Amino acid sequence: MFYGFSVTGQGLAAYSDYKGYFYIFDRGEVKEAEYREIASFKTGKRCIAYVDNNKTLKVYYNGEFYEMFPAVDEYIVTDQLVIAELNKQLKVFENGRMTTLTTAAGDYAWGDSLVAFIDNMQHKFRLYYNSKITDLEDLFGNHSIRNIDITENILAYVDQNNYLKIVLSGRNIGLGAGTVSTFKAGMNIIAYYDEPGLSFEAYYRGRIYHLDDYEPDSYETGKNMVVFVDNSGTFKVFDDGEIYTVSNAEPEFYKVKDEMIVYSEQGYLKVFYKGQNYELEKYIPDRYEFENSCFVYIDYMGWLKVFDKGYMKTLTKEHVSEFYINYDTVFFREGINTNRVYCNRLIY
Repeated sequence: MFYGFSVTGQGLAAYSDYKGYFYIFDRGEVKEAEYREIASFKTGKRCIAYVDNNKTLKVYYNGEFYEMFPAVDEYIVTDQLVIAELNKQLKVFENGRMTTLTTAAGDYAWGDSLVAFIDNMQHKFRLYYNSKITDLEDLFGNHSIRNIDITENILAYVDQNNYLKIVLSGRNIGLGAGTVSTFKAGMNIIAYYDEPGLSFEAYYRGRIYHLDDYEPDSYETGKNMVVFVDNSGTFKVFDDGEIYTVSNAEPEFYKVKDEMIVYSEQGYLKVFYKGQNYELEKYIPDRYEFENSCFVYIDYMGWLKVFDKGYMKTLTKEHVSEFYINYDTVFFREGINTNRVYCNRLIY
């Protein structure tokens, strides 16, 4: 019987048992990490961070334990990083190495592999990526950074001259775009409306793509794609360099994560994945989660189902008290505290 269970798609999991012992599951091996109840834990794709009984922030990575702070005000775990702050000191953990970003942290934001932060001691706007710290802007006087958007590998922001700037995987990208009314970043892609040019555009893989002449009614970004409703109400997606019409009807709602679009049309639950539409149900379930290429939900019968890369499966017909998804792995608790994990089309 497991309590407080969490699992990632890279063979890492963490849980506390009924005695309060804290365990880490690492690619088939179970390790007792703490014999006293911990305060909290968070899982990422490559590591697990937790605050132990003495309030020390620790990181488990590649079979080893690291102490990051003797106490912590806040900590975040992403796919690649652990970011932590204590008394304005900001640190990042990556690949077994700890780096102090600043001892006078202002506002900061993060993606899977990068951290953008204001260093109040040096009066600079800086970026951490790939173990390096890069100066982006000087912030003396009234200079400030506005409208930041940060994702897995892109930082986009408007500088003090009202120009849109983009940093992709640590490289500064010059768009040549002046005033933009809106912009949103995804993984490897950014969409924006160029007001002077009257053009809705996307920067993707070194090219600027023209998506439409008019500003869309709405839009979102995902992995390598921009999803939008144009000014005529047509539901479209720019996916890996091509524009597809998802539907000629405007959806009641749509949500985008990674490579998947979940939307409602005439009350039906639908998914658009890899250029294809899938109708999952003729209603919208009350409870669902999705990430990467995996969508999990409880249907009207109370059964837990999963859509995984075009594959549908009923995970259990028993009562489910809890479920959640990390990457492409689903944890669920069925019946009387029976814990299960779904991964790669198998149930454990």
